Amino acid sequence: VLFFAVTASSFLSDKRLFLNDHKFDVTTADTAKERENGLSGWERVGEGQGMLFVYTDASQYCMWMKDMKFAIDIIWLDSNKKVISTKENATPDTYPEPFCPSGDARYVLEVSSGTVSRLGIKSGDQTNF
Repeated sequence: VLFFAVTASSFLSDKRLFLNDHKFDVTTADTAKERENGLSGWERVGEGQGMLFVYTDASQYCMWMKDMKFAIDIIWLDSNKKVISTKENATPDTYPEPFCPSGDARYVLEVSSGTVSRLGIKSGDQTNF
């Protein structure tokens, strides 16, 4: 089942994630096709919403802004669901530049631009989902 949506009003979440006592409703991208599509083609992602990329193994998963229409913050998590890297305000005009974590990640969370700064998210923060 695909959970891709193009507007916040039709956003479908399948998981709840907590980071720094803030709740996010996320759509999980856990197949190769879902991870390839990501947020491409979406009009926006609302505050408190995001997409969680789930990988089988931890590795250097780099993200890019292919076919994106808006800026996002990217948060990489290790196998223990701790923040290991962030990229703030990744904009569509940066494509094809890849953004990579500082270490091996198993999860990548994409959220609306400004979230990392607004919530004070930093390396070592723990998520729960």
